[in-house]
Amino acid sequence: HIPRPPNSFMLYRKQVCKDFARVGPRSRRSNRTGPAPVPGHISKRAGIMWKALPPEERKVWDDLAALHKEEHARKYPGYVYKPVR
Repeated sequence: HIPRPPNSFMLYRKQVCKDFARVGPRSRRSNRTGPAPVPGHISKRAGIMWKALPPEERKVWDDLAALHKEEHARKYPGYVYKPVR
């Protein structure tokens, strides 16, 4: 199975999750009374943040996704996405 190259939002979301884990509620767990947020909530927040990004910041992620796509094409020449149904 060859994974698809990540798009710009997938890369952004991955970074948001890393940032959230680094400075999020786990680091202040003793001060919290409720449970830690589940990954779905983090993804939802990442989506809201993504939609609010200014175009110049979004371009950074688009450029990074293009680099990943080029690397993927070099690594897997002739790759064509074929979803299994």
